[in-house]
Amino acid sequence: MRIVVSGCARPLSGVTALRHGLQSELEKYGYLVLPSPRHPIIRAVGKLDTKLKLMRPVFADRDAYCFTVISWCSDSSAWPHCYTYKMIPWIYDCWGPDISKCERMLRRHEVRLAFFSSKDVCQKVSIRLPNIRAVWSPEAVDPAMFKPDKKLAERRYSVYELGRTYRKYHEVIRKELEGQGYTHIYPRSEVKSLKNCTDVRGFYDQLGDAVIIPCFPKCITHPDLAGNICTMTQRYLEAIGSGCLIVGESPQEIIDLFGFDPVIPVDWKNPVKQLFNVLKSIESYQEHVDRCRLRFLEVGTFSSRVEKIHEELINIQLV
Repeated sequence: MRIVVSGCARPLSGVTALRHGLQSELEKYGYLVLPSPRHPIIRAVGKLDTKLKLMRPVFADRDAYCFTVISWCSDSSAWPHCYTYKMIPWIYDCWGPDISKCERMLRRHEVRLAFFSSKDVCQKVSIRLPNIRAVWSPEAVDPAMFKPDKKLAERRYSVYELGRTYRKYHEVIRKELEGQGYTHIYPRSEVKSLKNCTDVRGFYDQLGDAVIIPCFPKCITHPDLAGNICTMTQRYLEAIGSGCLIVGESPQEIIDLFGFDPVIPVDWKNPVKQLFNVLKSIESYQEHVDRCRLRFLEVGTFSSRVEKIHEELINIQLV
């Protein structure tokens, strides 16, 4: 059997990091990467095609497969390759309201094997589509992108909130941190360095200078959008890979992956007092952060993830 990889033509960014990372590691195993269309007109045709849900393996050889990274249950990243190849998707950003859409896509592409970054989604698909082998394959990151060398006590930013913040926690800590003179970075803050951070490398440089990263799963911050899906996103791994201390709440997946809980749980009785106590004794958390980073290098990288993906492909005799 023959397996190729649907390539990513877009430059590296927070949106494309997963595609670039998995693609790069799969190339090391000898998988051929098929280039994505670059011409604007061809790409416009592809967008229309995928919007109309026309693509399916109508011209595919029986033993020809294409590994494709899928987000939001859209097969646009597989266009036009999955007209001539059967799809082996690696699916992330699939939430409770999207399960039926995901199921329809898998049926349309006659999928036999699918990888899911969410264990909850993986289990639901296994029940709804028992003829598909559904495999949990959590998100991953590239450790070479991070700057973890500074000890916690040497770092510039006391608390660094980014992306999908949890308003309940943010509003409680914001005024108190500013009143005590701590550096607090968050979306829409007036911190100049955050405004000047325009690319993914600049973002990772700043993470390497952050002490505490609050992290909460989407099922807590936006339960209506997440449905009943609780999963580990890249943000947890980016924080750990950068040598930061995470304060927040853990999805069960990260505990399963690491074998212990890398997150300091919020004390909701007095979260501000807890945060101040942690910052005042931050040196005592260095051993925990170092332990988390060592475990991350074993289980949270693209290299470790693709090793398992390749083993799965061999075991199911697709290669």
